[in-house]
Parts: sequence; C-alpha cells; structure tokens
Amino acid sequence: MPFPFLKLPPEIRNKVYNLLLITSHPHRSLTPDIIGQVVRGEFEWNMCPDMGDSVSLLRTCKLVHQEASSILYGSNWFYFMERPSLGEDDEDEDNGGADIPICDHMFVYPWLRLIGAQNRMHLRNLRLHFTGETFFYCRGESNRFTSEVVTRTGGEYLVDALEFLGRGHALAMIEIVFSPLECTDTEFKQMFQHLFRRRSESRLIRQMESFSGLKQLIVGDLYQEEMESCPEAYASFLSVKMGMEGKQPAEEPQGSVAAKPSHGKSLAKKIKELVEERDRLELQALETNQKLRDEVGKLQAIEDTLSQAQNALSEAQKHKSIFGG
Repeated sequence: MPFPFLKLPPEIRNKVYNLLLITSHPHRSLTPDIIGQVVRGEFEWNMCPDMGDSVSLLRTCKLVHQEASSILYGSNWFYFMERPSLGEDDEDEDNGGADIPICDHMFVYPWLRLIGAQNRMHLRNLRLHFTGETFFYCRGESNRFTSEVVTRTGGEYLVDALEFLGRGHALAMIEIVFSPLECTDTEFKQMFQHLFRRRSESRLIRQMESFSGLKQLIVGDLYQEEMESCPEAYASFLSVKMGMEGKQPAEEPQGSVAAKPSHGKSLAKKIKELVEERDRLELQALETNQKLRDEVGKLQAIEDTLSQAQNALSEAQKHKSIFGG
C-alpha cells in the first residue's frame, strides 16, 4: 500500500524536500553543466551535483510541485560562469588573440524564461563569475590588458538576463566573482578604476546600478576569500546604486555589503524570530513524528488483538461444529 505522503504534517514534508533538493556543497550549483569533458587536458568541470531522481518529485502533483519548488530554487545557489575555451593550437582565440570562453552567461536568459515567473520569484542566491573579456566587451572598448580586440562572447547575454530579472525578483544575495586571469594586482586595480571612470559606456555596470532590492552584495576573487586586488570603491559604489548604503562592518569580508544600517536592528530581530520559529517547528515536527510512531504502535497492537480474537472465534466455531453444539 503506498505511503500517504501528503497526510504528513507540512513541517515533515519540508524536511523531506530539504534532504532531497538542497545540495550540501556550498560551491556547487544546480545550474546544469554546459560541458562535461576535460578542459585543455587539465581540469574537468563538474560543478553540477548529481540530483538523481530527486527533482522528479516535483512532477508527482501540483501541491508537491508548489511546496518543493520554493525550496529547490530558494535554498540553493545558482552559479553562472565563464570557463576556459576548449580549442587547441590557437583555435579558441579571436583575431586579437583573446580566448573565446565556453560561457554560461549566454544561457542565463533562456534559463530564466524556461523556469517561469513563479520559480524566478523563488530565486534567492545568484553567483556570477566574470573575466576581463566580459567586462571590457560590455564597456564597448578594447581590453588593453589582455587583447587589442575584445572577445564578444557572453557579456551581452548576461546584461539581457539581469535586465529581465530586474523587472521582478526576490533575490536576497548576489555574489560577483572576478578572475584576474594573467593581470597583475596593479593592472587589475587599474582595470577597475578605468572601468568605473568610464562606467557610462558599460551596459553591464548600468544594469547592475539599476538592480535594486538586494539584502547583500558580495564581491570576491575566484582564488581568494578576500579580493585585495579589487578596490573597495567598487563594492561601495554598486551598493549605493543597488539600494544599499554604508560601508560593510569590520567583521565582514572585504567587498561584502550588508543591508542598510537603519534596518540593522529590525533585521537582526527578524532573523532571531525566524530562528526561534524554525526551532519551534523542528521541535513540533519531532513531537509530531513521535506521536505518529506511538499511534502506529497502538494501531499495530489493536490489529494484533483483533487478529487473536478472530483466531479464537474461529477455533470456537470449529469446536462447536465438531461436538454438534
């Protein structure tokens, strides 16, 4: 007999969804891999965890889909990145000698349309990985640090995706990760300084400026926990334009911009209330689960007693038949 899953309390069902749909690795995304082969004979890109048949749970019925999709899209990070190109012997370079990357950015916009408006509103965490090619293409000028001619791959798609997402979203956090490629720290600082002096020419920067409503913006380096080569003004500038203000607290990593100071106490209070509510629900779920086990035990005892009574009645009827009673 099938187990009546929907008869479980919502708290228990949510625990099941969490176990099935939340990836345990903080650096892996549910975004499907574009390539699954060895890159340049050195690295194998396998950022997407194997979810197995877990996501097929969403296809069982409308109620389960509604409950589970909010956890799938709201509790995982979705990671879009630029990757090394696959060509050999200069096949993967443009006329200016710049690498042509295998770029997830061109799939962000189709993916956002594919998951639908309701699931887009569930998205909470987005991680974007940029390299110099993307930023300098979006600036519309030559990249004098990596190539005379900029590779026109990925950047325009990312701008379209951010513009599309910015029309209506519930994102709480965007993490922007930069790869300095072969630039020195000095060149990298100069690159950002020049970029923001000419930011009016950058579609990507203009779009990021108009993206409002975030609780936190994180700027980091692909290879470091803190990005010393990125000017602090970069995060501060974007934070003001994106609806946040003030510098990050001292204990926060460089480049991390917290919510508005004026809302700090209310936000901390809200977090405390949510933690207390979560603990209460977990305790309630455990108590409910224990009660459920107790009730199942009682039911089993009743069934055993009933079976014994039926056996006794059957024996009595046989005895009566034999002796003609």
